[in-house]
Amino acid sequence: MRAAALAATTALVVSGCGSSLEDDISRAKDTSLSAVSRCSAMDEVAREGEAGVATLHQLAQSKDQRVARCATTALAGITDAEAVDELLPLLADHRQDVVVSATTALGRIGDRDAVKPVERLLDSRDAIVVIASLHALQRLGDRRSAPAVERVALRPTSTTAADAEWRTARRLAVTALGILGNPSSRGTLVQILSSNRPDARDGRHGTGAGLQA
Repeated sequence: MRAAALAATTALVVSGCGSSLEDDISRAKDTSLSAVSRCSAMDEVAREGEAGVATLHQLAQSKDQRVARCATTALAGITDAEAVDELLPLLADHRQDVVVSATTALGRIGDRDAVKPVERLLDSRDAIVVIASLHALQRLGDRRSAPAVERVALRPTSTTAADAEWRTARRLAVTALGILGNPSSRGTLVQILSSNRPDARDGRHGTGAGLQA
């Protein structure tokens, strides 16, 4: 009897350690499980990369905010290069958190096919989306993104509290120009860094490469 119980326990452990994608998706969608258990399953789904994108996108729409947050966090952590084609359509999603997560994942993956789609997000009216896109473009490291980044860096300033997120975006854009190191951005960098804009002063870190190019 004890031997049978031990065998059953061993089988259960082995099964849990070697769960299939289908098992992980089932647990992620199982509303009878705790949010912690479902989030753990989503992490496993994200490790599958391309095959897990659709499920995580679906779960990001959950009315349970904890589940939705776990899904978007898992999406952002995808590093599978094969997932690029699945992630790109998510940049057009109407939910900010989904767009930010997909953008973050594309930056982590580093596939140059993502440069133009991410670059287009710099025209968004949502500062959080623009900030995520600037981070991704820094990681993607394509100098041809510099003109689009310059538009963010040169965005008119405001002293209103509502402009705080855009000040962060402008600071990051100045830093990104330095990291990208496109020689054509030198004039813009000198212009911004010579101004009295507080966000320009804060953005000086990391701009050396752009000024020396």
